[in-house]
Amino acid sequence: MKRKYLIVSIIVILLALVQGGLLVVLRPVNPVETVIKNNDYLFSYTLDQEFFDDAYDQAGDVQLFSEKPYGVIVPHHLFVKGKLAAIFNSLGKFNYKRIIILSPNHFDRGYDNFISAENDWQTPYGAVVFDYNLYQRLNKKIPISSNKKALTGEHGISGLIAFVKKSLPEAKIVPIMVMNNESSAMNAESLARAIEELTDKDTLVIASVDFSHEQNLTISNQQDEISIRVLQKMDIDQVADLKLDSPNSIKILLQYLKMRGVNQSRLIYHTNTSELLNQPAMPGTSHVFMVFFKNKE
Repeated sequence: MKRKYLIVSIIVILLALVQGGLLVVLRPVNPVETVIKNNDYLFSYTLDQEFFDDAYDQAGDVQLFSEKPYGVIVPHHLFVKGKLAAIFNSLGKFNYKRIIILSPNHFDRGYDNFISAENDWQTPYGAVVFDYNLYQRLNKKIPISSNKKALTGEHGISGLIAFVKKSLPEAKIVPIMVMNNESSAMNAESLARAIEELTDKDTLVIASVDFSHEQNLTISNQQDEISIRVLQKMDIDQVADLKLDSPNSIKILLQYLKMRGVNQSRLIYHTNTSELLNQPAMPGTSHVFMVFFKNKE
């Protein structure tokens, strides 16, 4: 009888220690399980599901390419949300496991060349999970600071997150804001190499970039013609002179693609707000949708 009471007493004491946080190591520790995730979400540009449902209605059931892209360039300007939905719908068939989004640092927040945040993203379709493990491995090779405040409101990322969740619901993400400065440009190759070394064919790299700004349709088209030609040639040396909002994001993408052996590109859409509104003299924003893939594998 005394033995029974002794066992019960030990169990009670152990439960009290566990609940009080004084006894925590009862089994081997998996480093992944010890990660304390901050569930204070970052958010999609809007949580209005009807807004994005309308985009997918505009897109329809279309498959824009049959080859698997390793990288894409898309705008973050939601004026063309229907075309964004069409691109992401087409990407959805490839079941990527992880997505890296390279975005402008529109508001020059933070002090580092490359900035991310260790947070999941809430969208109208549910949460997109941050790939903590990939981020940590990248950060060991090249500094990528974590700064939730800096990423808050960055539409280069928040504008695309809902499309990721809708079309690629199982994919994890690592969003990276890229400073538009010489230091970032000098480190672009190092980040591209780290991405190439630490990822595989189930990874998609997205450059979230808008093109010509505040120009009429004629000038914008002239600028975009040059940009598209440079991108199709994957001519990294000419990227810095292009009229777009994140040359360094494009440079990282192209360097990564070359390291991965990607050598083909396809222009899917080229649009301009001035043309879409039938106001050619009005200053507008242009958009290039381009995918990059290998020859038949």
